[in-house]
Amino acid sequence: MAEEFINCRNCGRAVPKTMYCIYCGSGLQGGELLRPEAQEQPTEAIIPDFKFEPLRQTPVSLKVESPFPLIRTEPELDKGFLDQIEELRKHWAWQLKLVDMITEIGVSEEVFTKIYNEYSTEVERLGNILEERRAASSEEYARKKAELSEMETAHEELSVRVAVGQLPSRALQRRTPISKERMDGLTRDIKRLETTLSKLDDLMGDIYPEDKRNLEDIARKSLRSLDGLVVEGKISRELSERLREDLTSALALFRAPEEKRETESALRDELETLEVRYKVGEITLEEFESLKTAILDKINRL
Repeated sequence: MAEEFINCRNCGRAVPKTMYCIYCGSGLQGGELLRPEAQEQPTEAIIPDFKFEPLRQTPVSLKVESPFPLIRTEPELDKGFLDQIEELRKHWAWQLKLVDMITEIGVSEEVFTKIYNEYSTEVERLGNILEERRAASSEEYARKKAELSEMETAHEELSVRVAVGQLPSRALQRRTPISKERMDGLTRDIKRLETTLSKLDDLMGDIYPEDKRNLEDIARKSLRSLDGLVVEGKISRELSERLREDLTSALALFRAPEEKRETESALRDELETLEVRYKVGEITLEEFESLKTAILDKINRL
C-alpha cells in the first residue's frame, strides 16, 4: 500500500500523513489528502533558502611572495647618512668658492676668515661623524663576512655528511630553510655595507662630472695663486699655509679611488690595443670607431 500524503495547512508542502509536518512542525489534523496520482509523482526536493556567495577566484596576476626575499642589487642607505655626505659636499664647495673669491675679486681677510672658519668647523664636524661611520661599518662588514663564510662552510659540511650517509637527509632539510634565511640576511647586510664604504671612499663620486671638474679647477687655480696673494698683501703667510693644506686635501677628494684608476688604466690599454688592431688591418674603420666609442663611453662614466 502506497504511503498517503497530505498538504500541510501551515507551509503548504506535501508531507506524509502523520501527526506533525516534517518541515515546519505544525499539526497536520485537517490537512488536505492528495489524490493517488499526485502521490505517485516524484516530489521536488526542498532546498533551503540559503544565499551563496560567489566563489572568489584568485587573480591570474597574483604573485605569491617567497619566504626568502630577493636580495636587492642596490641596497637602500640610511637617509641621514646620505644627508650628511651632501652637507659635507656643500661646505667643501662653499669653501672652494670662497677661496676663489679672494683670488678673483678680493675679500678682506677678516671677513674671509670669519666665514671660512664657519665652513671649516662644519666640515670637521661632519668629517668626524663620517669617519666614525666608516670605522663602525668596516668592523661590521668584517664580522658579517666572517659569519657568512662560517655558515657556508657549516652548510657544505652538513651536505657532505648527508651525501655519504653519515646523517639522515632530514637533518639537512630541517636546517636548510633556517640557514638560507640567515645567509640571505647576511648577504643583504654585506651589500649595504659595501655600498656605504664605497660612498665613504669616494665622497665626490656621484656628483655631476662637470660640477666636479669646476670645483677641481677652482682648487688648482687657487692653490697656484696663494704665493701671489701673499706678495700682494691680500692674505697673511699664516692664512696662506692654512689654505694650502686645505686645498691640497680638497684636491685629494677628486681623485678616483684605486679601483676606478685601475679600471680606467685597463680601458686605456684596451683602447691602445684596439688602435694597433686597426692599423694592422685586423678590424675595419667602422668596427674600430664603434669599439672606440664604447670604450670612451665607459671611461667617461668612470
